[in-house]
Amino acid sequence: MKRGEAYQKHQFVCFQHGVSSNRFMSRRFIWRGFDCFEWDMVLKNFIISIGVIAKILSEYARKKH
Repeated sequence: MKRGEAYQKHQFVCFQHGVSSNRFMSRRFIWRGFDCFEWDMVLKNFIISIGVIAKILSEYARKKH
């Protein structure tokens, strides 16, 4: 499979080089000085981190009362 075909099958999210976090590094390529990641990977990691933050906040709120 050529790289160009992969680009069409997935949506990619690009960050300025060096801005992005290391968690996404597993499936990435560098394009014109940007770090690009497959959108589904970014979304999955984003949803997981929101879930973790929500859990921490709810535990914090429970302790406060």
